[in-house]
Parts: sequence; structure tokens; C-alpha cells
Amino acid sequence: MKRLLALAMAALVTLTGVGALTASPSTAGTGARALVSTTHQVDVATLPVGPRAKVAYLTGRVLHTRAGKTVTIDVPKRFQDSLELLGRSARGGWVVGYHHDSAVLAVSPSGKVRQIAHYYEDFPGASQLYLSTNGRLVAIQGVDEGDAALFRVVDLAGRTVARHNWISGGSTVAFQGRTLWFSQWGSDDLRGSLITWRMGHSPRHAPGDAQAVQLLDLTHHQLVRTVRTDPDYDFGVTSVSHPKTVRWTVCETCRPGYSATAFSPDGHGLLGELGAKDETVRSAEDGSVQSDLAFSLRVYGERWEGNRHVLVEVTDGPVRTGVHALLRCSLGGSCARVTKWQHHWLLSYQQ
Repeated sequence: MKRLLALAMAALVTLTGVGALTASPSTAGTGARALVSTTHQVDVATLPVGPRAKVAYLTGRVLHTRAGKTVTIDVPKRFQDSLELLGRSARGGWVVGYHHDSAVLAVSPSGKVRQIAHYYEDFPGASQLYLSTNGRLVAIQGVDEGDAALFRVVDLAGRTVARHNWISGGSTVAFQGRTLWFSQWGSDDLRGSLITWRMGHSPRHAPGDAQAVQLLDLTHHQLVRTVRTDPDYDFGVTSVSHPKTVRWTVCETCRPGYSATAFSPDGHGLLGELGAKDETVRSAEDGSVQSDLAFSLRVYGERWEGNRHVLVEVTDGPVRTGVHALLRCSLGGSCARVTKWQHHWLLSYQQ
């Protein structure tokens, strides 16, 4: 696993700084500049209970909708923590992964389920599931012992519409309409091409020959890719059309190390983790820090809610046995607790 040990060690350090940044018009490693940011200290124990979250999420088998309603998914309660919310279905309702039974399910507004596909026969063991942006196709990515990426894509009727295997492995970074974007692993951390695979056609290299891509924002034509600044690894933010022209970089394997997780819906912000208890939003354009939230408890997951708020899942105690709660925070540092404390994954499903 690429740089897994180094990144994991960096993520375990609890920090209140904002990380090392370099800005460059073309390549990383030049033009270092200082950043000034106010760190907002968030004492989770004293937070009030505030407004509901405006995105869908799961608490066990209970689905909380964007509209504020709850839907109980019709699966046995003892297996409820094997559910993963994939998104809205084009047919109405939602699509979820049911990993206990290695199945993809369609969930109606009443909570009734219909099996779309079963994938254990194809991919014994853990698989990753991706719903296309139009809610019509599901990509099932299985991983074998040699790290190969094995794909089957099905429609909502369960029909297989495409298959492909990447022997060298990699990760899915976008699934837009009928096109899947795959970041292939290479011979080292700086190699591995970005591949586009339109269903019914052969995969091909993305324009611009982008390599080592970690995040992809197709709506705003930008991406995050690995950049080497000896002896460390940085990530750089670039455009999709000119991936070698890096806007700015930040150290990923330093201490503190910043790990980018998601572009904001409007493309202006980049959410990331700084240590185990810190969430930092940077400008996607120049890397300046827009918000820095330091929590009193470990952060387990995060997600954008619009462009000015983030949802943060925190855990009190060990990840598997501790309790979790969902927080809603503005970029200005004002936070409230959305859920009660509970033994469920809320934003991030754990395989």
C-alpha cells in the first residue's frame, strides 16, 4: 500500500498548526510562504444540540434523509452496521451496499429493499461500491491478494453492463454518468496514470497524462495529485487539462501532515485532515487556510454540507467499541451536535 505507514503515522499526531505550504506557478518546491490562520478549538463535550444535517446519512439501519425524515431499511437489526449508503437512485429512493450479504440493494421511500446485484461470487472478500452521479449504475470494485482491481458495473435492474480488470490495481476517483475515472497505481508513488473508462468502450488515458491522482473534481476541472519534494511527499492541486502545472503544494508525509479528502461543492475549498483531531479547509486556488477546526476528540470521518459547513464524525473511545456522534460546523468555527452518541458508523463505513 503506497506510503500507508508514513501517512498513518502522520495522521496519529495531534496538532494545532496549519501545515507546510509551498506555492508555485508551475512546479512544486519553490516560493515558500507563511500562512496565518486562527485555529478554532472545539470542545465536543460542551456542544449544544443544533439543527439537523442537510445531507443523508445512516445510523445503523435508519436512514436520515436530507429533508429531515427517517427511513428504516428492511434488513435484520443484527446486521445493520454492514450497510453503506451509496446515494440517491434514479428510480427514487436510495442505493445501499449490504456488505453482510455482499449485495447492492435498492431501498424504497418506505424502507423496503430489492436486491440489485450480488457480488461475492465475483469478488470474495471486501469490495468497494460506487454509484454513478446520475444514480443509474453501480460499479463493484473487488480487490484480490495481488492488489489487482476487478470491476463489474451493473444497472439498477442488476444487468451487467461492463467488466474490466486492472492488474496493477488503483482507486476509483470519479464515476460520472457512464464514465468511470480510475487512478492506476504505478511503479512508484509518482507514477500511475489517470484512466477514463466509458461503459461499452475500452479504457484510455485521460487527456493531459495526469499521474498519481488522489482526488478528482470534474465539475470544476481540478484534481489533487502526489508530488515528490525529497525526502517528503506532497500533494499538489492542478487543473485536469494541465495536470503538470501545480498551483500549490502541501506536505503530506511531514509532521504535521495534511491529507486532502474532498473539494467543496462549488470547487473553492479543499477539506483535509491535519493529524487525528483537526479538520482544515484550504483555498483550492492558492492553498490559504480558510478554516482550521481542532476537536477535543478523534475525528473519524468528514463531509461537506454545502459550501460553508462541514459534517464531522467524532469518536469517544476506540473506533470499533467507542461511541460516535455527528457534528455540524461552520467554517467560522461554530459547531453543534447533530446526533446522540451511539455505536454506529455515521459518515464513513468501515470495511
